[in-house]
Amino acid sequence: MQPLFSRLFSYYAATTMKQRLWYALLWYGVITIISHLPGSSSSTTAQWFHADGWIDWNMIFRFSAHCGVFGVLAILVYGVLEPRAVLVGRSWSIAVLWTGLGGLLDEIHQSFVPKRFFKWSDVALDTIAGALTILVLCILIHRSGQYTDSRTTASEEL
Repeated sequence: MQPLFSRLFSYYAATTMKQRLWYALLWYGVITIISHLPGSSSSTTAQWFHADGWIDWNMIFRFSAHCGVFGVLAILVYGVLEPRAVLVGRSWSIAVLWTGLGGLLDEIHQSFVPKRFFKWSDVALDTIAGALTILVLCILIHRSGQYTDSRTTASEEL
């Protein structure tokens, strides 16, 4: 049985560029819907997760949520830019920048939602989450043996 990562990678690698773009746009739509919900504000989640001594469980929950949601967005954007999982070049940085832009647009959207606020710290967190996720993705791809170096020329492959 193939590991889960390899199966997901194989499925995603078989999709077209257009499908990948739709996945990224649909996921950003999910982010927008979630951020529009009144229950997703930090003051609401603070009612569920309280600080316990030195540990602020609400902060950990919110950090994990941002990392998970915008990490998935970063992977989807990276997949649109690099269909063959090429780990060199500028695609990873472009994916992180687009993820940061998505975080910025999400915060702008939140500034129009009642009881929600624009936070630069959330934009930074979303961007960092994208960068860390792409870093982990690149390590996993490299270790899985599905790494392709775009710097190799056709003559070197022969």
